[in-house]
Amino acid sequence: MKTKEEIIALLGEPDAVLPVASMMTSVSWLCSRCRHLHEFDLPVRPPAPCACGGIAFEKQTRALH
Repeated sequence: MKTKEEIIALLGEPDAVLPVASMMTSVSWLCSRCRHLHEFDLPVRPPAPCACGGIAFEKQTRALH
């Protein structure tokens, strides 16, 4: 069995723990089916279903304009 230090050395520091309200939210979601980019002013959960009927979305980073 590995120690905590050995695991951190192998995998790196753990990610930040987010509150439940912030999990799975983004200002930009890309539909995996039709590739339509849904953008919002505030972080929201995936906007399923999409107009195409798709329910799978990918988080996207918002491009700076």
